[in-house]
Amino acid sequence: MLRRLLGRRPIGNTEKPTPTQPVTETLTPEALQQFEMFSHLPYEDLVVFWGNLSQSVLRPGQQLFVFGDEDDAFEYLLYQGTLIMESPDGREQQLQAGSDSARCVVASLRPRKYTATAATSCTCIAVPSNLVAKLVSSRLNAMDGSATYLGDDSELEEVNYKYSDLPGVAEVTASQEIQSVLDSFRADLADDRIQLTSIPEVALKVRKVIDDQTIAADAIASVIKNDPVIATKLLKASNSAFYRGREPCESVTDAVVRLGLKTTRQLVMSFTMRDLFKAEDPRLDTAMRAAWDQTVYTGAIAAVLAQLARRFEPEEAMLAAILSNIGILSVFNYLNRYPDIFENPAKLDFTVNQLKAEVGSLVLERWEFPDELVACAREGESWDRQRESDADLTDLVITASIHAQIGRRTIPRIDHVPACQRLLGDELCPEFAMKFMEGARQDIREAWALFSVD
Repeated sequence: MLRRLLGRRPIGNTEKPTPTQPVTETLTPEALQQFEMFSHLPYEDLVVFWGNLSQSVLRPGQQLFVFGDEDDAFEYLLYQGTLIMESPDGREQQLQAGSDSARCVVASLRPRKYTATAATSCTCIAVPSNLVAKLVSSRLNAMDGSATYLGDDSELEEVNYKYSDLPGVAEVTASQEIQSVLDSFRADLADDRIQLTSIPEVALKVRKVIDDQTIAADAIASVIKNDPVIATKLLKASNSAFYRGREPCESVTDAVVRLGLKTTRQLVMSFTMRDLFKAEDPRLDTAMRAAWDQTVYTGAIAAVLAQLARRFEPEEAMLAAILSNIGILSVFNYLNRYPDIFENPAKLDFTVNQLKAEVGSLVLERWEFPDELVACAREGESWDRQRESDADLTDLVITASIHAQIGRRTIPRIDHVPACQRLLGDELCPEFAMKFMEGARQDIREAWALFSVD
C-alpha cells in the first residue's frame, strides 16, 4: 500500500541547496529508524521510502535555509554533522546529528524561524513534503495501539499518550530523582514558596479600561499606544485576512472600533504573552522560546479549528490555547535549578508535563480569569476527558493540541479522543487530521503571523 501512495515523483528544484544527490550507501534503510517520522515503519516500507529520498551535502558556512524562507518542497533531517540554528535576534544553538533533538525534522515551521548554517560538513536527508504528509498519515493509521479500548468499548484504557516515544521514558517515569523533584515542587507550591507568573501590566490596564463601559474607543486606544509593539500588532491584526474590512484601519482607535471591545481585549492579552516567554539566563531563554513557538502554533491551529467548528471566535480560541500553556513558565524557572533534569530532554519534558496543568490553572485563577479558561489550562491535554454536554473551549484546546503534535510525539487517534468527537462530529477519522492540516495551512500561517513576530 505504501508503494502505491508514494509512487516515484520527480523532485523539484530549490534555491538552497538543491538536494539532487541520491542517498549514500552509508545511510541504510534501517538507519532511517533513528528519525521520529520513520520509527514506526516496518523494514519493507523503509526500503520503499529510502528509494524516494535524496540528500543535501553542505560545506562549513553554507546555509540550508534562512529566516523567513517559505520553501515548501522539502523537510530536512540532519544525518551527519552540526548545524547552527540562529534566531533573528542573534541567539544561536547547535543541532548535532545523533542527538535527541535531531530525531525530528529541522525547524519545520514556515516561514522559517531560524537560519540554519553548517558548522561542520553536514549531510541532510531531504524528504519531499508531499511524502511527509503521506508518511504522517500512515503513522496516524498505525496508531491503533496508542488508544486501546477495554472489553465492551465503553471505557478508554488509561495509557500514557504523551511521553511513550521519548528516549529513556521508562527510566524517567520510575526515577526517584524525578519523583523527589515533583514532591518538592508541589510542597513549595502548597506553601506559596514558588513565584508564579504575573499578568502583564498592559494587559491588566486594557482589561480594566474595557470593563468600564463608559470609556470610549479612543481612550482604550490611548492605553494600548503606551506599548508601541502591542499597538502595532493590534493594527496589523485589524488589517489582516481575519478581520480586514473594505477600508484599511490607519489608527489604533480605528482598530479598536473594527475589532470590538471583546476581541481587542483577547488579542491584547495574547500579544502580551510573548514577553513572558523570555529570560536572561541563555539556557532558560532557549527553552522558553521553543515553548513559545509550540504554544503559538497550537494557538494558530485552535483559531482555524474555531472557524471550522463555528462554535467559538478565533481570537477566543487562540487565547485559550496560549493561556493553557502558561504554567510552563513557573515550572521552567523552578527546574532551572536542577541541571540534571533541565539538560535532559526526556526528563525535562516529562517533569514539565506533570506539573504545568496544576500550576497554569492556579496562575489563571490568581489573574481572575473566567472558569472556562482556567479549565483549559487544567485539562488542555487530558485526552480522555469526559463530559455529557456539547463541546466546550477545553475540547477545542485538546483538539488543537493533538493536531499540533502530529509527527512530533506519539498521540492517540483523534477518533478515539472524546473531545475531538464532541467538537468535530461522527465523521472524524485519522485522515481528517491530515486533510485539515493540509487544507488549513495558509490560514494557520496567517494566524501564526499575527502572534509570532516580536
